Amino acid sequence: MSTKKLLAEVESDVLSLLRDNNVSLDIKRKVKAVFDKHAKAQDGLTIAMKRVASSNVAAIGYDPLTETLRVEFVSGSVYDYLKVPATVHANLMAAPSIGKFLNAEIKPNYGDLKIKA
Repeated sequence: MSTKKLLAEVESDVLSLLRDNNVSLDIKRKVKAVFDKHAKAQDGLTIAMKRVASSNVAAIGYDPLTETLRVEFVSGSVYDYLKVPATVHANLMAAPSIGKFLNAEIKPNYGDLKIKA
């Protein structure tokens, strides 16, 4: 499941919980604003990309402040992988096969957000 879908489901669950417990409309709006802020922040994140030697991956970027790993595939699609520690990013960049490392260590362990189709 993509991070965007997961975020939407969590938002729905939280707002439902707040509604069921008679929480004020003001609190509900504030909770929704927090979810919207996080979704927009991810959409506008700029990460410097570095070209890599791989048959499947064109470039990789990393933002240590948000722990976001951005991967551009040779197909042109771009994904962000969230909460990826700097050590994992370093291991990816040093891996003998970036594609194998990505499939074995990144995709199954970190949430993703499709940035570009």
